[in-house]
Amino acid sequence: MNHPHKLREKCPCCETMAQESFSRYQLRYLKCVHCGLYFSSVPADQLDTYLNYAETFSSEWRGEGRKEVFTEVLSQVKGEPCGKLLDVGCGGGLMLVLAKDHGWNVYGVEPGMGEDAWAFEDVRMRISHTIAEAGGEAEFDAVTAVNVIDQVAEPWVLLRQSAQKLKADGMLVIRIPNFTVQFILHKLAVLLPKKLGSRLLSSVVMHEFGLGRKA
Repeated sequence: MNHPHKLREKCPCCETMAQESFSRYQLRYLKCVHCGLYFSSVPADQLDTYLNYAETFSSEWRGEGRKEVFTEVLSQVKGEPCGKLLDVGCGGGLMLVLAKDHGWNVYGVEPGMGEDAWAFEDVRMRISHTIAEAGGEAEFDAVTAVNVIDQVAEPWVLLRQSAQKLKADGMLVIRIPNFTVQFILHKLAVLLPKKLGSRLLSSVVMHEFGLGRKA
């Protein structure tokens, strides 16, 4: 495939030269030999060309199929339910709806929101486009980011900005796919007969970055 974009060869986190690891959906994934980060050779703002994010975005926007995941994340959040919670990468706001039902004073951030018609009505006005717009520093009791940091251009920046929003005793809760598991599933799918392998491959979760234990 001829790539219309400039491809990366160095780790975007530590700028160490990386080695090619595998290919998926006509994309090359590389692994940093220094920090262990896996990353796509194509930056996040260009991945839609290859992964067709736009075609699946609206169907997943409200996150209704992720209720169990969000409920599990909320169970990990410690603090008074009457406190303030910020969900970064909130999509249509299902996490906010669930947290609100648990007594939290909720706010969300969704950079890709565009038209807000997909958001749940009772939290729509609580969703900002950037972290900077979502309240002041040291304002929140809890900040959550569910399956987000592997999809943004600079996850280390997002983490720093999110931490700045927390009170001194606040809690940052991050959930990401275990890339080591996803990588094993990918390798297994390639070895299986085509029909069975394709079915398994469709369940593998890989975005711009892959974070294992080391990374």
